[in-house]
Amino acid sequence: VAACTDLFLVDLKVMDSESHRRLTGVGNERILVNIRLLDELGADFIIRIPLIEGINADEANIEDAAIFLSTLCWPRREVNLLPYHAMGRDKHTRRRTTYNPDALPLAVPSDETLQRCINQFAAHGIKATIGG
Repeated sequence: VAACTDLFLVDLKVMDSESHRRLTGVGNERILVNIRLLDELGADFIIRIPLIEGINADEANIEDAAIFLSTLCWPRREVNLLPYHAMGRDKHTRRRTTYNPDALPLAVPSDETLQRCINQFAAHGIKATIGG
C-alpha cells in the first residue's frame, strides 16, 4: 500500500504505552512500529497529534514525541497539532453512547500550551502547525 499512497496521515496520541492503553484501550507499540516502517519505506507522512490539555499536551509527552520523531529520516518532518474540541459529543448523543465515559478532564489547550508544543518540536528540527 505504501508504494501506491501519496501521503499518510498518522495519529500519534500518547508516547507512553501504558498511558495510551489507559486512555484508548490499546497500547501504542503497533503505531510506533508502523511509523518507523513508513519511514524505512520512504513513504511520505504527516504526524497528527490530537492535543488535549490535561491528557497529552504536557511537556513530557510532547518532548518524548519530538525525540522519537527526530530519530526518523522522513523529509517532510511535519506535525499537525489538532486542538481538542467537543464536536464529537453530538455524535454520541445521536448514537445513544456515552461521551467521555471515564469523565476525563478534557480541555482545549491554551495558546501558551500550543506555542510551547510548537517550540518543543522546532527544537528538534520538526515543523509543528496548528490544524491540518
